[in-house]
Amino acid sequence: MEHYSPVRRGLQWDAAGKPAGDGAGPAGLPAFGGRGFYGLAVHEAALARGVKVTGATVHLVNEIPDGGKILLQRAVEVREGDTPETLQRRVMEQAEWILLPQAVQALCEELAGRADGGRP
Repeated sequence: MEHYSPVRRGLQWDAAGKPAGDGAGPAGLPAFGGRGFYGLAVHEAALARGVKVTGATVHLVNEIPDGGKILLQRAVEVREGDTPETLQRRVMEQAEWILLPQAVQALCEELAGRADGGRP
């Protein structure tokens, strides 16, 4: 699920023709985000920078890569001896795979509340 983004995949657009949906990506935005920051490139950049903490961000999607409103974030420790691959796996397991379902559930509940006039 590494760096899922409807904009990059062309999956969702709102009635006004603007991208809609949510995206999830590794690392804390905006430090390691934007065009070209997906897959191992993000983790390579974090390790090259020497950060002690990275993580995952779930955000709304707009026309700017990684520019949408941040919904959820979770920090993940960078360990001595990490490779881009080991760090990527830890970020997915400890953050991305947890946050994305939480964000989707929250957005669905919010939309369901709007659809029925806000009634529980």
